[in-house]
Amino acid sequence: MVNETDPTTTSNYFQVAVEDDQQAIEKQGESSTSISASTNGDTAALDKAAKAEIRRQRIEAAVQRSKSEYKSEHAYTERGWFNDGENQRNVLSKDKVDKQHLEYITTSLYYASPPDYTEALRLIMKNFDPNPTGSKPKPMGGLNRELLDTALRCSLAISDAESAVKLADSTKNMWKGQFAGISALASDAYLLAGRPIDALTPLFVSASSFGLHQPLLTRLSSILESHVSVSSSSSAEKQTSTYENIHRLIGILDKVIIWKSVHLQKPLFQYQTAGKEPNTNTNTNSTIDMSFSDQPPNSSGILEELQINEHDTQHQDLISGVKGTVNRLNKGFKNDPSEDVVEKSVREL
Repeated sequence: MVNETDPTTTSNYFQVAVEDDQQAIEKQGESSTSISASTNGDTAALDKAAKAEIRRQRIEAAVQRSKSEYKSEHAYTERGWFNDGENQRNVLSKDKVDKQHLEYITTSLYYASPPDYTEALRLIMKNFDPNPTGSKPKPMGGLNRELLDTALRCSLAISDAESAVKLADSTKNMWKGQFAGISALASDAYLLAGRPIDALTPLFVSASSFGLHQPLLTRLSSILESHVSVSSSSSAEKQTSTYENIHRLIGILDKVIIWKSVHLQKPLFQYQTAGKEPNTNTNTNSTIDMSFSDQPPNSSGILEELQINEHDTQHQDLISGVKGTVNRLNKGFKNDPSEDVVEKSVREL
């Protein structure tokens, strides 16, 4: 039984439980001596009832104790607490910043109404250090992919070319992975800084390694067209190059972009909505010939027209990216992608 003179608390709970068990044993002994005629079944029933009563009293004591020891509290977070350097709860003021806290704060600023791109970029760049002194270079500048993506988008939104280029340089190890979005943002960052050749590198590398995706190919086509138009405006350039290979590559890219768009816009299930005719127009631009009868592009010619030496170690990523992308495109000349794709069963594959 619970000791009435000594109430149960956290410190003496074990002792009270031991005393309760001892009292239960003594009570069972008294019951067995006073009721000698009881059967074994009656004794077991009394034993079970006594244990149940002890358990009930323990639960009741624990409930009463919790009411006095655990008080209800209300927690709240002040607006802009992360800007207060004297606040002890400011995780950004500590030497080692929790990246999850930083990601939460910067994401909130990015999607705020109105968005605060400048403050979000400032907080991330404060923890961005690709080449710390006295230690090895940090991949992605010590950030994770989410923070790097947010920082790139913020720098592009406020046209901060210097920060954008620093962030883009730290993403080079991601261009060959399944991060086409980072490659596209890095290309936009180099374009913002007025470096169109560098802007081609992440696009070619990603397309070569990861695949021919419409956002990458659209940027490639646009940058190549701008390069040709700017270079052709010079009379000297007109005499030295006609940009035949780049024009051929742009034409093929435009066809692949349209072909990719058509297949992405196809409905998942072939059903017809009542009152609507099915859309039979599969060509988004009727002025472009989708026969793929062009001559396959030549990587050496493209690099030459970009004024890149194939043996230049400084542009090794661009050179390998151009060759890999051209190889992917050349595979398409074996079959006409404008033809309907024949679906195969799992067993046939």
